Parts: sequence; structure tokens; C-alpha cells
Amino acid sequence: MARLREAVEKALLIHAHSRGAVLQYLVPHFSWRKTTFLLDGCKHLRLVKVDKPDLSAYRNPLVQGGAR
Repeated sequence: MARLREAVEKALLIHAHSRGAVLQYLVPHFSWRKTTFLLDGCKHLRLVKVDKPDLSAYRNPLVQGGAR
């Protein structure tokens, strides 16, 4: 009952008066760092590093007479 009271009080502090708002404070939140997921039968891809895209290619259409 104490957990419910605390959840209701937290929801009221942010002026959320719905059951869903209270529920978000009752359900334990797990850190995404401790989770894995499957993608098409493969292990999770969280550790894959992707280089930042080179956005300079998007300037060419503007130089060649595109929208300005």
C-alpha cells in the first residue's frame, strides 16, 4: 500500500490524474544496459558502432539549382 501511495503522490506532483500515470511509477523500470533483444534471430546489436553520416552530399542539390 505504501508503494501505491508513493506512486499516486508522484503522479499528482506532475498533475497527472490517470491510472496510467500512476502505473508508470508502480512498474519497475529496468536499465536498457542490462537488456538484450533479438533481431531476426541474431544477438542484440547494441555494441555496434555506426559512423556519423556525411551530410555534405545533401548540399549538392542546392548548388545545382535546387530549392534555395
